[in-house]
Order: sequence, then C-alpha cells, then structure tokens
Amino acid sequence: MRMMILPRSTGFMAALVLALSLAAPASATASATASATASAAAGGSTSATTSKHTLALRLRFAEARGLASVGRWADALTRFEEVARAKPTPHVMFHIATCNEQLGRLQEAGRIYRKARDAARGNDAGVVAESESRLQALEMRMPRLTVHLEGAPEKVTLLVDGVAATAAEVIRLDPGPHVVVAMRNGQQVAAAALSVLEWQARSVRLRIYPA
Repeated sequence: MRMMILPRSTGFMAALVLALSLAAPASATASATASATASAAAGGSTSATTSKHTLALRLRFAEARGLASVGRWADALTRFEEVARAKPTPHVMFHIATCNEQLGRLQEAGRIYRKARDAARGNDAGVVAESESRLQALEMRMPRLTVHLEGAPEKVTLLVDGVAATAAEVIRLDPGPHVVVAMRNGQQVAAAALSVLEWQARSVRLRIYPA
C-alpha cells in the first residue's frame, strides 16, 4: 500500500515559523535573566565582603588608638602595622611613626614621618604640618656621635653598629648602646662600645696602628 504525503498548507507553515520565532527569544530572555541574577548575587556578595573588611580595619585602628592612649606603644604598633598592610594611608603611617618614637626608635620614626608627610602632600595639610613638626623635634632629640680616627687610618673602614659610616662626620643614632669598629683588609684594628642618651652629643677617638 502506498502512503500518500499531503502537501502542508501555507497556514500551517506560517504558524510553525511564528512558534519558532517566539520560542528562541523566550529562551534567550530566560538565559539573560538568570545571568543577570547571578551577577547581581555575586556583586552583592563582593560588596558585603568589602564592607566587612573595611569594618574590621576600622575596629583594629580604633583598638590601636586605644592602646596608644594608655601607653601600650608596642601593642599599638602591632595593630597599626596590621592596618597599614591593608591600607597604608598617611594617617596610619603617622601613628606608626609615633609608636616608634615613643619606643625610642627615633631613626625609624623619622623615616616613617617623612614617608607620611610625602604621601599626604596635596591631600592632608594636617598630617604634613604635624609630621614636619615631629621631624624637627626628633632632629634635636636624636643623639649625635662623631668618630675620629687617629694614627694610621689609611685604608680603614669605619662601622657603627655594622653599618658603614664616615669618620669626623656627625652620625645620628637611637638612644642606647652602640658599637664602633674600625676594619682594615677584613680585620678589626680598633673598636669601642658606648651608650648615648637623647639630646646628647658624643665623640669617640680610635687609635689605629700601622699595618
């Protein structure tokens, strides 16, 4: 028995085309809606995470200031440095410098005051002015040492606390104990140990004998 294939009517084909044309946009719209929903959810999650992180930093900063206000400078310094690792603003750097200053680390304090001042230029005149004021005060408080080499100082290298220094020039130090060593050809030829106080100026004379 032979099967007869009937031609499809024009109306049937038009209906099929219309159905397909409507189905595709509906699928695309659903996909776009799902994508937008996922993006919004991800954005909301990122925003919430950022907000929590900012709040944690503010709480840690407030904790550090509280510790500083009662003279717990070492603990305050640790907290300020934790904040600075995430957000090294001029204000945070200024507080780090203040902690170092109070702990007697005048050299480090001066270095960080300068860093805070330079970072604040054009943005925070208050930090610039206060940093400059602290630097001027540190300049006066910082102990000063001058080392004189006598005898045969040719080819001698001078070290103060292991750092190269120049004889007969003023060397600024932190308060406390220090060691001065003169070296020639890798050998120690003279040395001196001393302790200095804030505001103090001292000189040391090392006798260098011929090789």
